[in-house]
Amino acid sequence: MSSVGVENVPQPPALPGQKPKGRASAAGMVRLLFGCSGWPSGIIELASWAKRRRLANVVVYQLQPGRIFRLDPEDGHFLAPGPVDPKLIDSFARRRRPLSDDAHVVRTDRSTVEIHDDRRRCTYRIVAAGGNLDVYVPEHFEAEQFLAAIRRFAEGRGLTDRFFEPDGTLKQPARRALTAAGGRFVGKLIEFDPHVVGFRIEGGDFQDVKKYIRAVRLFSKAEIVLGGPTPTSHPKEVLEESGADYVFAGEAEEPLNRFLTLAWQPNSKDLQADIPGLAFHHADRIYHNTLPADGYERTVLDVRHKGGDKVLKSLRNRIRPVASSDVIAANRLDWSVLEGFDREFDSLFFTAGRGCPGACTFCAKLHGRQVRTKSAEQLLEEIEAADAKVTDGTIKVTRWKLFEYTNDPVLAEAEVAWAAVYDEDFFLNRRRAVEFFRLWDKSPLKHRYRLGFQTNPCSLLTSRGEVHGELLRWIDRLEPMIQVGAESFNPELLMRWRKRHTIGQLTTVLDALDRTRQDYAVFLLLTDFDTTPEELVETLRLLILSALPRRRMRIAGSPFTIPLFDSETRKLLEYRRFLTPEKITHFSDYERTQPGWMNPLAAELADLADSELRWALNLQQRESALVQAFEVVLDRIRQEGRKAHHLRDQAQRAMDQIKDARFQGIGPF
Repeated sequence: MSSVGVENVPQPPALPGQKPKGRASAAGMVRLLFGCSGWPSGIIELASWAKRRRLANVVVYQLQPGRIFRLDPEDGHFLAPGPVDPKLIDSFARRRRPLSDDAHVVRTDRSTVEIHDDRRRCTYRIVAAGGNLDVYVPEHFEAEQFLAAIRRFAEGRGLTDRFFEPDGTLKQPARRALTAAGGRFVGKLIEFDPHVVGFRIEGGDFQDVKKYIRAVRLFSKAEIVLGGPTPTSHPKEVLEESGADYVFAGEAEEPLNRFLTLAWQPNSKDLQADIPGLAFHHADRIYHNTLPADGYERTVLDVRHKGGDKVLKSLRNRIRPVASSDVIAANRLDWSVLEGFDREFDSLFFTAGRGCPGACTFCAKLHGRQVRTKSAEQLLEEIEAADAKVTDGTIKVTRWKLFEYTNDPVLAEAEVAWAAVYDEDFFLNRRRAVEFFRLWDKSPLKHRYRLGFQTNPCSLLTSRGEVHGELLRWIDRLEPMIQVGAESFNPELLMRWRKRHTIGQLTTVLDALDRTRQDYAVFLLLTDFDTTPEELVETLRLLILSALPRRRMRIAGSPFTIPLFDSETRKLLEYRRFLTPEKITHFSDYERTQPGWMNPLAAELADLADSELRWALNLQQRESALVQAFEVVLDRIRQEGRKAHHLRDQAQRAMDQIKDARFQGIGPF
């Protein structure tokens, strides 16, 4: 960035124990606009810290794209004109787009239908093209106000010919921008005229973000910055392909603020090598101030200890920037930066800490193994502040009977919202967890929200292997949704994945949660790249036999482990030469959900089982989903004929056990 001048700002406050630093410049404050299509995960922390340090005028704006998702091909069978098919309602619900049961389908031409949901005041347009079924929300890009805003923008800059045809209609690039980013975000770009625009990329978001970037280029001269899990793993590749100006790898609170501070200094481009984790263009080349997490070219001589933190002496050997405990404690989520958040969320989300001491092979360890947490008081303050925005309508959140499967008949009828706390493991710090429960018990929030926490089974156990009594009493009293990282009921897989817990420890925790007579969830993976069909059958058998007697246990999972770029799984695959050039042709292949290097039959069986197990998150459908998952696997194995007779016999014996266990497990909730 080069120096630009706007309104003057006061000097940024110092962190606790720091001397105040001089003002970044007397020139002014950067206008910083973040766009996000869902919950502002990660972005709200960055925006709040930049605002708190008085380095930017920050807005976090909700993107409402015109094209919102693509349906599965089989969904085309449910698009007949008339009342909406329940199967289509399920398909939309899986994509977090609820449809009312009285919505109706209207065909507008040979390739287009519309779903009119009058109760939710929304229309969806489904266009069939090239074998795909793309879903659009017309109100996000067709409103006259969007056309008028672009016309004012074009006329004010003498660019009418660039945006409009002679007949006054929009040219194709502008129409694509409205469809990709949504008319409201385009309007905000024009109105706010930002210096910097930022987006977060995670998983399959990359292609969408590339479209957002093209929209920004069309209506703004802002510098574009990217961050998130995918840029952290692939900073150079993301920068090269995205069309952005900068990429931040790692936790970007301090690097982004350094970037904003340097923006006002002359020749600031020459100072970008001082920003940890930054990838940038310079002299027709791409540089990035970070190294792979493998520790390549890093030695113990590069590390010195300062307090409880490890500090790298040399910037060139920095791996990933992390926010220090002081920064996390000093920051506060500032919900006033949110604008345009009209879409209803199915949950409020909060991060109470970062880092995990585990060594799971499939984890990318994006936040490292050093655990940094917020206090119980700070977490409660953040939930209270978010609730205030729910009350004033800034944030909209869905309410359900989330306590329906608990043992409190009065609470079971209450409609509340989720408040999900997403640490890697909330109960690592049991003292903080107990303190938070005490605070929550005194708060009126407990009548409006149901809490959700993730944990490893070990974190709920004492050194004697018993469930922590005080924690269990609070769980029994407040009835949060405990989400246990079980990963598998197969002990061989737990050992192969280097999980911290054993099957015995997992069983102890699940039995204790059962005794509280409330619903809870387990996360599961069915396979890795070494899984054989025989192992999959055994893994599925153990899962179902463990789940059937625990009737309040919800199940969420994935059929495969994924070779995330910075994981041990990826390293092992590369060492064994599984990840050959024809299989890894693009960096996004490291995030593929369907691995092409495992036993083909095992992969097919895992996919078949998962297509049924996805319904096991719903307690009403859970038991039938479990049994059906094994039945579809057994049917597919029978198709292999005599060449798989040993596998067929194994699966048939397992099916007999499952049927016996199913009838033995019948009983009330």
